[in-house]
Amino acid sequence: MKHTPLVDGDILNFFDNTLNALNITDEHIHGFMYDLDLPALDKLTRDKLAGDGLEVAKNFDDDNFEIMEFEQFLTYGKRFVVLYIKDQYLRKNKYLRGELKPFHICWCQALQDAKAQHRYEDRYVMTYNTGENFKVNLYVRDIDGAGRPYTQKKEQNVYRKLRVCQSCLHHLNWQNFRKYCAGGVNWWRGGDPQKRLQIAVNFDLAEYLSNAKNAAQRKAAQDTLYSHPVSGTGQSTTKKEYVLTPEIKEELKKLVGYTCEMCHKPFEAKNLQIHHKNHNEGDNRRENL
Repeated sequence: MKHTPLVDGDILNFFDNTLNALNITDEHIHGFMYDLDLPALDKLTRDKLAGDGLEVAKNFDDDNFEIMEFEQFLTYGKRFVVLYIKDQYLRKNKYLRGELKPFHICWCQALQDAKAQHRYEDRYVMTYNTGENFKVNLYVRDIDGAGRPYTQKKEQNVYRKLRVCQSCLHHLNWQNFRKYCAGGVNWWRGGDPQKRLQIAVNFDLAEYLSNAKNAAQRKAAQDTLYSHPVSGTGQSTTKKEYVLTPEIKEELKKLVGYTCEMCHKPFEAKNLQIHHKNHNEGDNRRENL
């Protein structure tokens, strides 16, 4: 009996040629599928996120607010966002110099401290608007000549340009930021502050959000790849069918952009290694690699 293929190879070639002619790549398809899979948000919420921002619940207690694994990007309803403080209380000298509090691009140490210390006065707002200006309320909080503390309302509901948080840049090692830092937890006490400032000033928010989305698409593609039986289980032994072949290893490295998921530095493919957390080389679940 003659075997009839389920899908005609000529049809597949036709689709491949059509996609190539339209310059549609796998990345475009992954992006389209990722957007389709986003959870629904009501129009008011979407408008706020795309505009002046949506206020974060107290102490970040919101099921829609999540921190993406590994890179620790910030998301709301699976959409990548940045956080900033709307009500900015500043020392008088900082207010006069226009030194405002920055916006955050990841779950950096500054945000972790804010959550741990329950700093409710820091009213964080989320947005994925890539414009340079953020809507803020400005106050001066300082000590007067008699040594008495005071708070003075200044500009309200104004748009000001904010810089990216340098703690975030350090956390992600954005553009090799840590090269210009001191070692240890007090990384800002040393190194080259001018270089650090230059990286912060030149930071492109639109580029960052695009990179974050690309990382999510790669992870979605990884999840598809790991549905293959090669993933094994926590009890798997190093059997032939569970060994990562060179071809699969290369595909995995490609999906993470040849970037280490621990130090976030890029490597050549031959120098990037895949390790098993529980030392079971048959356990190729994503969370074990």
